Amino acid sequence: MSYIRTHTLIIFALGIFGLSLLTATPVIADSQAKTVLKSAIDDVLLILKGASNDDEGRRNAFNKIYDRIGQTFDFQMLAMGALGRKRKSFSPDQLDQFTALFSKLVAETYFEKLEGSDTSGVEIQYLECIEVKSKRKSVQRFDVETLIKQDNVNIPIIYRMINKNQTAWKVYDIKIEGVSMVANYRDQYRSKMNATPDDLIQELKQKVEP
Repeated sequence: MSYIRTHTLIIFALGIFGLSLLTATPVIADSQAKTVLKSAIDDVLLILKGASNDDEGRRNAFNKIYDRIGQTFDFQMLAMGALGRKRKSFSPDQLDQFTALFSKLVAETYFEKLEGSDTSGVEIQYLECIEVKSKRKSVQRFDVETLIKQDNVNIPIIYRMINKNQTAWKVYDIKIEGVSMVANYRDQYRSKMNATPDDLIQELKQKVEP
């Protein structure tokens, strides 16, 4: 399996974890985060393993994975982080449209690259959970460090997780070998200096809508 395909497998498989957790002390939260990751990763790998290669099988697998992503990724934080300062020029309705389309873009991009991947040889190591200081007491943040091993390649992945107001742990960014997904998208949008909110929304529509 190619190095790029291995990266996309890691991003998608490790990012899908969906059990709600109450905010706890750092030590307890550390244990909870690792438990949630392992449980959800196992589920996602089963979805990929059981998916058939025909159109119906692909649609079913994508829908199942997308449903899980919707539960576990904070797409609003991800989209706002990607827009950066540009979000100030968006109306509330435009932000809603952008977020909905952006979530589909992220899911479709990685799902397409995952198709046909062999997940049987992937070994996942769960390393440290590092607490990230938050300005609000009702918010907990952790960087969950993992290491992916496959075909003699080791890839460090950090999942940035947040728990707001004692609700659920969600992913708001992913760092692969030190490169942030949010920062990568933000750089792309920053380069489009003259693009209006409607321009960016229309661009997303062309990418994700049939």
